[in-house]
Amino acid sequence: MPHKPLIRTLFLLPLLWLGACSTVPQAIRSAPPEAPSLPALREQPASYQGQTLRLGGVIAQLHNRAEDTQIEVVARRLSRGGEPRQEDFSEGRFIATVPGFLDPAIYAQGRRITVSGEFIGTIERPLGELPYRYPQLQASAYYLWPEWREQPDPRYQHPWYPYGYPYGYPYRPGYDPFWSPFWYPYPW
Repeated sequence: MPHKPLIRTLFLLPLLWLGACSTVPQAIRSAPPEAPSLPALREQPASYQGQTLRLGGVIAQLHNRAEDTQIEVVARRLSRGGEPRQEDFSEGRFIATVPGFLDPAIYAQGRRITVSGEFIGTIERPLGELPYRYPQLQASAYYLWPEWREQPDPRYQHPWYPYGYPYGYPYRPGYDPFWSPFWYPYPW
């Protein structure tokens, strides 16, 4: 068949196009090998100096300066794609230094961010009334994730909720025939 390479190319072209349309930078999507934990960075900053890291979490504060912006981030564990997980666990905080100005209305407190860059050491600042050693990154890439939105409960999206199927008979509290594998309509 003479057109076999052409067909194969036309089939793969949309897949390549979708892969190229990703807005998340490659440095954010792929984790560097042997990434240390945040407590290890605070305890032994000299041994990790200059290493490329990928860290992420929730923005706590934003400090705009003349040449750059410092983002204070409450660290969260990252998924394989680099997205911070929605959880109530953190190993601490870190500071990411980004060149240029970042608008505090967009990079607001509570937004999720992932930063990739070179570890340049620690900086000591007060956190409340305690002195705290922040690991500091010089960001080469960063990505602000879309805001979390509460997902509606799919049971309540059913057109017959809360009356059951069909016409409201029989209705039992806590029973939704849309999700029940053993439900069948009454024969009468």
